[in-house]
Amino acid sequence: MKAVLVLLLSTLAVAAQAHDLWLEKEDGGFGLYYGQKHSSHQGATFVEYQGQWVGEALCFDPAGARVPFESEGGYPYKMRGECAAVHVAISSGYWTKTPYGTQNLPKDQVRMPVESWLSHESVTRFDKWTEALATPLAAGLELTPLEDPLRLRKGDKLRLRVTF
Repeated sequence: MKAVLVLLLSTLAVAAQAHDLWLEKEDGGFGLYYGQKHSSHQGATFVEYQGQWVGEALCFDPAGARVPFESEGGYPYKMRGECAAVHVAISSGYWTKTPYGTQNLPKDQVRMPVESWLSHESVTRFDKWTEALATPLAAGLELTPLEDPLRLRKGDKLRLRVTF
């Protein structure tokens, strides 16, 4: 079985939580998960997220063209279809740090805000590789492999292009 590369992109998660976002191959498609499964951080293996966090979900064929898929909202978000690459972007909204802790609310809705940010995360999974997939697949901040990431072995380096 070929190794699968999962790129975590534009992660602006709360440092204390440091959750990962990943796509798992499942019967007939993919499932989107969030948590600590692939991390050395302490915490729950799976963390339930809100289905409305998913803002963009894209499926691509080996030629780099978008292809239709069926989806199931909610948790976990499911995509059904044949995809050489999958890209999903989520946003958990605004987070604000206060002297009392961090809250998932904008700064104008909390008492004594210290700092605030809008959280965006995205993940791209490649199950097949062609040169057509060596270009950005979505708008926004993206890391794109310049060579076949599925051929990598532990310790190998991967050249990436950063685009916005």
